[in-house]
Formats: sequence, C-alpha cells, structure tokens
Amino acid sequence: MKDIHSSKSVLLTSLITVLVGLIMVFFPVSVTNFLDYIVGGALILIGVFSIAIYIRYGSSSLAFGIIMILIGAYFLYDTGVVLKIAAFVFGLFILINGIFGFQFSLEAKKMDIPRWKFSMFFSVVNGVLGLIILINPFETTLILITYIGIFMIVSGVLNMFSLVINRR
Repeated sequence: MKDIHSSKSVLLTSLITVLVGLIMVFFPVSVTNFLDYIVGGALILIGVFSIAIYIRYGSSSLAFGIIMILIGAYFLYDTGVVLKIAAFVFGLFILINGIFGFQFSLEAKKMDIPRWKFSMFFSVVNGVLGLIILINPFETTLILITYIGIFMIVSGVLNMFSLVINRR
C-alpha cells in the first residue's frame, strides 16, 4: 500500500515539475514578472507590519517600514528588477572570477608553469561571459530561465520514466 502512495507522489511531483518547466520555457517573461510580484508584495507586507508595530507599540522602525513599502512598490512597478539584480550580481561574480583567474595565469606564466595558457583562456572566457551578463542582464536571465525550464522538464520526464521502469 505504501508503494502505491509513494509512486503516486512521485508521479504528481514529476507532472508538476514538467508543468512548471513548460511554463518557464514558453513564458519566461511572465515568470520574471511573477517573481517580482511575489518579492514586491512580500516587501510591502513587511513594511506594513513594521509600520503597524510602530504605531501599536512604538518598538519598530517607522523608516524601515516606509523604505520596505517603497522598495516593494518599485518591484511591482518595474517588473524584472529582481532578476536584473540577481543577474547583475551573478555577472559581477563571474567577471571578478575571470579577473582573478587572469591574475593567476600571469603568475603561473612567471613561474614557468607549462599550461598557463589554458588558465588564461578560461579566465578570459569567464570575463567575457561576466561582461555579457552585466551588459544585458534581462536577456541572459530569460535564457537562464528557459534552460532551467528545460532541465525541469527533463527531470520530470526521467522521474516518470524511472517510475514506469521500476513498476512491479
């Protein structure tokens, strides 16, 4: 009996994974907007609660509440901002990683390490990828969401396939 419930759970989870993956592949802009609405709404709620606590008890920060409401409203107004920020941070991290890798490859060259050119090449590729993400964060985010959606579809299908193969 436990196996039946377990396999139903795996099947349901797999179907939901495939469905979410399809949504991410075919509607990546809507996914980014949805994330902004969630984050923006949460920030507004935090701000409202902070102001309410300040009014009721005087123990919370009024300024914090107002700032959270303003930031939340901005997220609702400028859709895509959450992923733009995430893409910017990610792109900056990759660019910095490329710069440090470049420095490492120069030091490796000075120490006559034979394969320093590989390190140089990979660091330059990292730097270029980081710059691409920084220059166009929205497009790279949409591509990332699409790839995540594809991986979710594949994962869900593989789980269902595994369920069918392992049926007794």
